[in-house]
Amino acid sequence: MDAAHAGIAAQRRYAHRIQSEERMRLLREEERRNTVAAFVSDWQSNAAYVAWKNDLKRIKDMTAEEVALANHEFLCLRRKELRELFASDLERYGQELHAKGLAFHRNHI
Repeated sequence: MDAAHAGIAAQRRYAHRIQSEERMRLLREEERRNTVAAFVSDWQSNAAYVAWKNDLKRIKDMTAEEVALANHEFLCLRRKELRELFASDLERYGQELHAKGLAFHRNHI
């Protein structure tokens, strides 16, 4: 009976070792899946952050371009208004001089 008990004990140890190795394999596999999931999550977070930064940069560039165009339009309008103001002042000045019987020299080139 000692040999039979030894054989049974050996089979139990073998089955226990197989179960233990299977548990270790499953734990390693789960750890690998968790590592991959964490890596993918980090990658997605970084991709979202980079996309957000690119959108901000694009919006900033568009805003700067719009401000530059608005400034240019403002300057053109201001120049036009100044030309009209100078022309009306010149006309009024000419009328005042004419009313006094005076004249001024205009250089027509």
